[in-house]
Amino acid sequence: MFGLFGLLISRTKRVDIRNLGSGNVGATNVTRNIGKTSGIIVMLLDFFKSWISTFICLIIYRSFKGWLGNSHFEDFAIIIYIGGFFAVIGHCFPISYFYALIKYKFNFDIAKKYSGGKGVSSAAGFAASISPWMFFICFILFWSICLITKYVSLSSIITVFLLPFWTLIPQLDFFYMMGIKKKPNTVSYTHLRAHETG
Repeated sequence: MFGLFGLLISRTKRVDIRNLGSGNVGATNVTRNIGKTSGIIVMLLDFFKSWISTFICLIIYRSFKGWLGNSHFEDFAIIIYIGGFFAVIGHCFPISYFYALIKYKFNFDIAKKYSGGKGVSSAAGFAASISPWMFFICFILFWSICLITKYVSLSSIITVFLLPFWTLIPQLDFFYMMGIKKKPNTVSYTHLRAHETG
């Protein structure tokens, strides 16, 4: 729901970040137009927003699993990702964006001013909540591309685009290491284990 930490931080500086630079409320635009300190604060807030959201879902999942005592409940472990996923979506398209769409009769040009950031920091937090190793890979990839091309936007696009593919590697999945299976990705793995154990 909330993707406007950049806007809130800019208001403390008595400016509106939406009227500066690219008009984006993300950490990159905040850094360029308000300062590195403000940009880092926005980046960390967006990062931990997704990270915390995922682990709230993890706590809820474990609570229901223990309460129901149903071994088949782990087939629904995919719900753990809902918090982080919607934190990223909410960052890019916060509730203010949809409110503006309705208020201005689906005038996307006006509603765009009420949209959130690009979702890079939030996606990084989501990746870190899934696996520290996955986050490390994304971190190295992002800064390698950024240092070579000098384009933050290009680095962000490539890193976020490749993120779903890292989730297909079980050994990079933090929840996999915790013994929590995700139904879509564990069928072939379960069959493989069955053959190994005879």
